[in-house]
Amino acid sequence: MVCYLSQKGGGSLISHKPCFSSNAKCLYYGWGSTVREYNAETGDLVREFQLTDIVPIIPDKIIGLSLYPGSKDELVSVSEKGELIVWNLSSHQSSRYTKLLLKKKTDVVVHFVIVPSCTDYSRSDIFLTITDPCSRGKKKAYVAQFCEESGQALWTTYLGTNFSTKSIHVGGTKNNQFLASIQQERLSVVDCKTKQQVTHLIGSERYFTCVVCHPTEQCIATGDNTGRILLWHNIFKRYPAQSVYHWHTLPVVDVIFSENGSHLYSGGGEHVLVKWNVSDSNVKHFLPRLPAPISHVSVSAENTFLSVSTDDNGIHILDSKFHRVSIIQGLSWNISPVPGMSIFPAGLNYDPRTQSLVVNGRSGHLQFYSPQHFKLLFHLDVTMMNVVSQLRDEVIFNPEVTAVAFSSDGLWLGTVQQQYHSNDCSDCTLRFWNYDLAKQEYLLNSSIELENFGLIKKISFQPLTSKTSPSYLAATLGTDCKFRIWTLADDSSIYKEKQAWHCESIGYYHDLSAQDMSFSSDGSLLAVAFGPSLTLWDVDTNIMKSSLTYSKDHLSRVEFAHNECSHLIIGTTESLLIVWDLLSLSVLWMVPVKVSLLITDPYSNHATVITKRNHVFVFEVTSSTPVYYQEDICDKNETVLSALHLPYSTHEALDKSTPSWLLHSQIFFLTSGKKLFAIERSGTESDSSNMPSIPESFNLPLTPFQALVATLSKSDAQKAKPLHHVQFGQPAEAAVRKFLSFPCHTMAPVSTLCNPLLRSFLIYKERKTN
Repeated sequence: MVCYLSQKGGGSLISHKPCFSSNAKCLYYGWGSTVREYNAETGDLVREFQLTDIVPIIPDKIIGLSLYPGSKDELVSVSEKGELIVWNLSSHQSSRYTKLLLKKKTDVVVHFVIVPSCTDYSRSDIFLTITDPCSRGKKKAYVAQFCEESGQALWTTYLGTNFSTKSIHVGGTKNNQFLASIQQERLSVVDCKTKQQVTHLIGSERYFTCVVCHPTEQCIATGDNTGRILLWHNIFKRYPAQSVYHWHTLPVVDVIFSENGSHLYSGGGEHVLVKWNVSDSNVKHFLPRLPAPISHVSVSAENTFLSVSTDDNGIHILDSKFHRVSIIQGLSWNISPVPGMSIFPAGLNYDPRTQSLVVNGRSGHLQFYSPQHFKLLFHLDVTMMNVVSQLRDEVIFNPEVTAVAFSSDGLWLGTVQQQYHSNDCSDCTLRFWNYDLAKQEYLLNSSIELENFGLIKKISFQPLTSKTSPSYLAATLGTDCKFRIWTLADDSSIYKEKQAWHCESIGYYHDLSAQDMSFSSDGSLLAVAFGPSLTLWDVDTNIMKSSLTYSKDHLSRVEFAHNECSHLIIGTTESLLIVWDLLSLSVLWMVPVKVSLLITDPYSNHATVITKRNHVFVFEVTSSTPVYYQEDICDKNETVLSALHLPYSTHEALDKSTPSWLLHSQIFFLTSGKKLFAIERSGTESDSSNMPSIPESFNLPLTPFQALVATLSKSDAQKAKPLHHVQFGQPAEAAVRKFLSFPCHTMAPVSTLCNPLLRSFLIYKERKTN
């Protein structure tokens, strides 16, 4: 059977600004080469648009979206290679295609703006910010004006080397359009009709970070690196008038006008959205405590909704009063990781209770993600600390979760958090969480500060052998060349009976560095890799049973096999994959391969290896011959960070040709590009089957005539008989009010009041007689 890769989540929701529909009911975002539609009020994914035969090839990644000027039923997208597609919002398909003719094949489009043509109102012009990543030295960018119909460049101007997606903007009315662009401390304004160009400068070691044009007036708003917002009036004069709006302490990342231009919205690294009154800089409103720095701000028509994109890969939809309407949240990640640390340091983990994947979320959090429903279930705050925003001249490192483990029944969670400091030292905290079935939440049970134990590399729970009377045990692996066994012990006091975790025993071997560890299937043995040696320990007594060494190379990964192969253990070095047989204490087989990740399937006899070249091998542990092999499971510029075997959440009807390694679970892996993939068998339903459907009239504007037309109509000759209620409102409302109006000390016995009160809730119907 042919298997294929399927993206189950991840990907960026903040690479460009989203776009509202004309009636503000929908939010559109470019997803790869197509467009995704979200319900603005619920945040749910509604559908993906379909490419038609009008588009000759699959386009490159979309870099931006915009409503077509003068049309409420068309959406425009532009790809990195200049492929312009017009999408019909009624049919949800591509309707027109134009290839914009760039100067070089290596040119890449990073931003675009589409406006009505100032010379021919029947067509539109597109302004692109283009860069050549293959140019020598620094990347150079230029701005070009293209004709939508022909795709020909009408006019170009050099932009510079330091640029962003917010370096250009077009504003003004049809008869008075102008283009504004920023480059370091330089602001350039160009009249779109006459091509008259004026340049303005700011000094004092400041530089521009974003620019936006007023929708109707000759006015420009710019943000700079010191947190100021400058409003420029009379922009074509030599000395324009300026107004200063200053609240931000960090650089302004985005600024945007409201639809009529009476208000400004700005955001940056302070996690705060600011709404300014253009006529009075002292009048401003704030939305504080956003989960991450702001990257984009968008406004819908008539200022109905506001979308705020944050760096944790989320889109927050607000109303005009800053009330949260919905959140579109993708897989989030740490926005300021420690240099050299992965953006997902805890890797992929499986929660058996919710059958979800657990990975690092925003700083100090874990996110529980359901790949079956493509939905983020919830966040768990592990560090329980406020996130400290960055300083202008210093990077602040917030505490981060570096290791996670779940017990077999999902009732216990172990986490390791580290706090890095500027002097290259770190604090490490081990925490155990118990899931309260009554409160339906994780409660902190034990918190251990490991001041003298070094840092913890890994934490694992012993597999449970008895479900009726489970005995919980955990093991941690530290940078101090030791592993520790943790058990639950009585920690009751006169106030409360409880159990808490404590360190029961410590193990080490010749002061060699501890690299990895793994429990056997029955939990009786613990395998620990010390340098080049594989050591086996009795969990109950913490006595070493055996030591196995194959070569001088240090072991990097160790994993026990499962089921019929539970007596086998797999190890990896820099260039070898080794399988030991614990019954004979000898090497069963060995192959030379540079392994990046090693995972075993707890539900079968198979294991999976992902190499440093992003190749995947699936094999039965008893044999070195792979049963499945695939090359390049992710992009060349990405690497696989973590992987696991995820069991199926429901019993699925499997085809007879389904391979044995896909009978019980499927392989999920997470890439450095923040994407979650799965290896699936052919014939699996596509992602679009899980998307809810909505009425076709959802996107249509509500006109006065439409309000008179019924949504549903009956054409049958026989009319349906409507149900007639005996009375309106609550039938027993009068009786309940009368019952509550009596003073308590004057009321009759309850036994005498009960019967008439209950009778008042009944609805009487007339009997039909023949």
